[in-house]
This record gives sequence, structure tokens and C-alpha cells, in this order.
Amino acid sequence: MEQAAGSAFAVQDLRIRSNGEPVPQIYYPLPQEIQELNRLRSKGVLFNTMNELAAASSRRHDRATEPDALEYLHVCADRFALLADALIVRSPVPPTPIRIGPEDLIGPLRVK
Repeated sequence: MEQAAGSAFAVQDLRIRSNGEPVPQIYYPLPQEIQELNRLRSKGVLFNTMNELAAASSRRHDRATEPDALEYLHVCADRFALLADALIVRSPVPPTPIRIGPEDLIGPLRVK
């Protein structure tokens, strides 16, 4: 995302909870205009001048239009798990649980 959107920083500001209480938030925004960003990146460098880079870096982000990347990935993984759970009953191969044993560990395991 850093190479695509041209920003390598997390956004830090306040998020208002449902009870009106502000809490600090840190998130990495997903770009709003994906198609436009893809079109610009396919042409080469995203920013032609330092002023364009500075304007993009100082732009205010909004979670309503640019959701948090981690929340988005969490939702995608959850939906994928729900899909897998729905399809498992139709599988011709019975499911096998994942087992991680000592042979899967590389190096010593220390508990302090």
C-alpha cells in the first residue's frame, strides 16, 4: 500500500465512540479511489512534484470513506472462514484438523 498510495504512515487522531466519548485511534487508511490510483500507478510515478507528495501526505483521512486496512482484512478473513464453513459439508474429502507438533517447530522453544 505504501508503494501504491504513496503514504508510509499510520493516521493518528480521535475516534468518537457510540456514547460520544473520544478515544485515540491509529489506523492505516485504504485508498478511496482505487481505480484512479491504479490508473495513475500504471503510468509510473504517483507524484510528479514534491508539492503533490506534500499535499497527499498532509491530507486529512476519514474512516467513513477510507476504512482501516486491518479492520478490512479482519472482515475479509471472517467472511472467508464463513464461506469455508458453509462449503465443508459439500466437500468430497473429510476435513482434517490442523495439528502443530514438536516436529513443526524450528529451534528451541523456551518459556520464561
